[in-house]
Amino acid sequence: MGTDEAIAHSTDLPTVSVFQPLEKDPQMIMWDPATYPDVASIADLGEAGTTVRVFPGGVYIDYFVGAGILSADQVDTTYDGTPAVFVSEAGKIAQQGFASAEPYIYENEVDAWGKPVAYELINDAGFPKYAASMSVRPADVTEYADCLTRLVPIMQQAEVDYYDGTLKDSVKDLVLEARGRLRHRLGLLGRGGRLLVRHHDRRRHRR
Repeated sequence: MGTDEAIAHSTDLPTVSVFQPLEKDPQMIMWDPATYPDVASIADLGEAGTTVRVFPGGVYIDYFVGAGILSADQVDTTYDGTPAVFVSEAGKIAQQGFASAEPYIYENEVDAWGKPVAYELINDAGFPKYAASMSVRPADVTEYADCLTRLVPIMQQAEVDYYDGTLKDSVKDLVLEARGRLRHRLGLLGRGGRLLVRHHDRRRHRR
C-alpha cells in the first residue's frame, strides 16, 4: 500500500507499514522527447498544456492539479494500462507508468513505438510518497507479532540478496535483471548507494 492511500484511509481503514521495499515510488509521467524536445519535467507538461492520460483516482494527480503543476482540463482519466492510445496519438499525449517498466517495454517490446520515452518520477516532481509498502491492520501488529518478527527480516534479506547478486545464479529472467539495475540507477531502492529496506523518513509523511 502506498503511504498516500494509507493517509487517505487512516480513519476508515487504518494500516501500519511493516516493510518498505522501495525508497522512491517508480510511478512516473512519460512523454515523447521527439514531440516535446523542450519538456524536461511534469511541470513543463503543465505549462505546455499537454494532455496527461492516467488511471482515475490517483492521489498524486489530485496533488499536481491542486498545486498548479497540471490543470484539471489537461488530465484525461481514461488510461487503461495499454499502449494503444499513446501510440495512436504519435507522441502528442503524456501518460502515467512506472519508470521500472514502461520505458523499457515501449522501446523494446511495443513494436508500434520502438523508441525511447522521456519521463519524470512523481517523487521528483514534488510527491514523495512511499509505494508498495507491506502493511497490516493495527491490531495485527500485536496479534501476529511473532510471525512478523520472523517474516519481515526474511523479506528484507531476500531483497538485499537479490540486488547484491547473491541470488544472481537463480535469476534467469534478463528483463528482471535489467529492471533491477534501473531501479538502482533511479534511486528507487535507496540513497547514496545505500540499499534501504526498513527505512521510513517521517518528514516525507508530513509533506
